[in-house]
This record gives sequence, structure tokens and C-alpha cells, in this order.
Amino acid sequence: MMEYFAFMSDPAGWVALLTLVVLEIVLGIDNLIFISILTNKLPKERQKFARQLGIGAALVLRLALLFTISIIVQLTEPVFELFGHGYSWRDLILRAGCSSSGRRPRRSTTRSIRSTPRRQWSAAPRS
Repeated sequence: MMEYFAFMSDPAGWVALLTLVVLEIVLGIDNLIFISILTNKLPKERQKFARQLGIGAALVLRLALLFTISIIVQLTEPVFELFGHGYSWRDLILRAGCSSSGRRPRRSTTRSIRSTPRRQWSAAPRS
């Protein structure tokens, strides 16, 4: 049980906790604004229920995502080894997230820009 509170003796743990609290506050305010904008389009008698439902669903979803992340962080046992390095489920999930985040341009986009003749990009009129 005490291993759950080990972060209390570490300043980095406090900074991480403070960061999470600030992110939750910002995301909560963002959810309130977004849900309010959407529910204002409903009839007056349904707006209160829709706001409560939306905020409740956002809270449940955020808690479920935090719980899922806490499970992913614990998946450190190597599943397979490649080139002398063991890969765990956590490594695979993080690599899949980085590869789908758009950090690298797609080949088709890069190829189409490079293959386009330069004169099409210039603003000067063609003769």
C-alpha cells in the first residue's frame, strides 16, 4: 500500500501531480465551455439534463482514460526481443502512438511536392 504514496517523498512526483491537476482543471473548463455551447441549441427544458449528462460522461471518460494509462505504464515485461532489445506492450503502444501522430510526413505527400515542377509554385506569369 505504501508504494502508491512513494511519490510524496519525491519532488518530481509532486511536480507530476501538480501538472496532472492543472491539466484536469484546464480540460474540465474546456469541457464546460464546449458542452454549454452545444446545449444552448436545445430547448430550455432539456438544457440542464444535457449539461449534466455531458459533464458526467466527460468525467467518466477521463477517469477511464487515466485508469487505462495507469495500466499501460505497468506493462513493462518484455514480450519479444529484436536486435538485442526487449519490447514490452508499453513500448509497442507508445511507438504506435508516435507513428500515427503525424510526426513524420507521409511518403505520398513528400513525393508529390518534390515531383511538382518548380515553375508551378512561382507567382511569376508564364511566357
